[in-house]
Amino acid sequence: MAMAAHLMVAFLCSTIPAVTAQGLRGSHDMHCLSDMTPCQAGQSCCGSCVKAKFGGSDTGLCANAGTWNYSSPRCQAADLPCSEDVPCCGACNPATGKCALQDTWSQTCLPSGNACSDALKCCGSCVYQGADTSVCCQKVVNEDVYPICCDNPDENPHWCKVNGTFVLPLHQLAVAQGESWSRPLVPENPKELTGCGGHKYLHGDWKSEHLVHITISRKSKRFCDLKGDHNSYVFGMPHYHLDTDDRVFPICHSVDAENKCVRQYEKCHVLINAGSGCSAPDVIKKLNGAKWVRYQ
Repeated sequence: MAMAAHLMVAFLCSTIPAVTAQGLRGSHDMHCLSDMTPCQAGQSCCGSCVKAKFGGSDTGLCANAGTWNYSSPRCQAADLPCSEDVPCCGACNPATGKCALQDTWSQTCLPSGNACSDALKCCGSCVYQGADTSVCCQKVVNEDVYPICCDNPDENPHWCKVNGTFVLPLHQLAVAQGESWSRPLVPENPKELTGCGGHKYLHGDWKSEHLVHITISRKSKRFCDLKGDHNSYVFGMPHYHLDTDDRVFPICHSVDAENKCVRQYEKCHVLINAGSGCSAPDVIKKLNGAKWVRYQ
């Protein structure tokens, strides 16, 4: 009797068709990579894989699936075969015929601006720039405290020499470091964060103006260490803040097809006050489209 029962279960399991996410959700592929997620060889983008960096590496990013449109050329992710029609996001390794994140075979060291790699050392120094981003750099200052790359002085004018002179006197640099690293990140164009259903704007919880912001601190583990620098970030589905209707939207390394964080930047988030009139996906689309800068 037991043997017959097992055979019956095996027969039923073999005759039931596998139900895919596509069958459950119509034409939406639950297994594709959402916009602003690094391209991967083992999983297709919901839209297309385009030339872009993530964490300093030429991973390519998924785009044009409806939440983030980007006109950069299409590219092949690392570990996919090299193609004459679609170039690699990084570099094509002629020995393997596959794409790689970077060329670690035809040079003796990685030049400035390349992501640091375990496979090949930097020609200069490897400098951590926050948000899981480390890049090779030739000119480094403040090495004993928090290294700053000065290969492009305009990116860090408080620390780097411009035309042979510091923008700030040396005795003010330490003060500038403390002030600039504690100022939050805000949208470059705050008025782009419009509300929904008659509400004019999205509102955060900072200052009397209720500014939307990302709290930053390089000196404390309690806060986020994103740099801003006109970058966009990937936001995930929110949770409610304490016992209020305010929503906390986490900043993610990547998200799944339902916009839930696969992996979150620790302590990095934006709080949106209740009353915006926008659904969570609407808010995420607006936040993903913003570019973030240091508050002045």
